[in-house]
Amino acid sequence: MQIRFLVLFLVLLLNFPLALYAAEGDYWQQLKGRLTQIAPQKKGNATTAVGGVRGSKDESADTLYWKDEAVKVQVPEEEYGRFAAAYQSAVDGKKERALSRFQSFINDYPQSSLKGEALTAISALQAP
Repeated sequence: MQIRFLVLFLVLLLNFPLALYAAEGDYWQQLKGRLTQIAPQKKGNATTAVGGVRGSKDESADTLYWKDEAVKVQVPEEEYGRFAAAYQSAVDGKKERALSRFQSFINDYPQSSLKGEALTAISALQAP
């Protein structure tokens, strides 16, 4: 009995994001909107050093978070390019290629901040 409940719970949990996106509109349009909020970072060749002085003024107040303020997600340029290519395949209707690219993205970037989006995209592509 517990196993059936667990399986049912997992099925519902995995399909919840799809139902949520279906209720709010087209998933791919929403994903396109989120992609515009990502700022690809180029790799720099500069070496940086950090030093501090006791009693120095704290300059970190410039990066405070404010509710409802749009904050661009920082993602390495190569990672962003791979995700965008998978997204474009899905939009172009190349379902198998998009599935392959999203899965490859997850395998190559397991700690990515875009991993959740990639998993949801895979679920959306596998939905009937």
